Amino acid sequence: MKGAFSGPVDVPDTCPVCHKGVDPVVHSLGWHQGEPASPRKLQVVLRCPRDDCQRIFLASYERTNLAANPSQESGCWLFKSCAPFEHSAREFEKPVHDASLAFVRIYGQAAQAEALGLDDICGAGYRKALEFLIKDYLISHKRLDRTEIEGLFLGKCIKDHVDDPRVKSSAERAAWLGNDETHYVRRWTDKDVSDLKKLIELTVHWIAADILTKELESSMPSPTGPAATAT
Repeated sequence: MKGAFSGPVDVPDTCPVCHKGVDPVVHSLGWHQGEPASPRKLQVVLRCPRDDCQRIFLASYERTNLAANPSQESGCWLFKSCAPFEHSAREFEKPVHDASLAFVRIYGQAAQAEALGLDDICGAGYRKALEFLIKDYLISHKRLDRTEIEGLFLGKCIKDHVDDPRVKSSAERAAWLGNDETHYVRRWTDKDVSDLKKLIELTVHWIAADILTKELESSMPSPTGPAATAT
């Protein structure tokens, strides 16, 4: 795209709101930081052309390769970011969604923070999501006392009340890394938020598997009598 500004300007090919590939409509150009004759930053007002979106968004650029004489028109525009950005929500399996709507909501907010570059707070959000997942799982599917579970630390819940070894293994490690995201000193210095997310994904997978297994076993109890030995 070229207009009142020298050098190429590449518009984004993905809408930051609906996350679909698009050729956005250019509404207007503007600049800031720098003289109008030689702006150093550029903003472009765009619109998603898709009928079911039609959202306006702002693309920001920085000028590169300026000539020695700033008054000369030169360089190109380097794309930096789009706003607003709406995170594409992670879809979870139905058993997990049914077990803990709070987990799904909090995990989505943590992911939104991560997508916006808020690295210092997204880990704490993932840690909170994990606690809601484990406690809701124990209350709704293990039929444990709500008041008791609500009053326990997450580590105690996992250690004393999670009986599936696969859920326990991944949830314990996720809790360890989650605590690192909320404490002053990190214990697991070679791990980061990406490792925490992997462990939460494993925990989610094993919880869904446990719930589905229990539902299947309940609907198909082991037969007794002659049918038990029939082939």
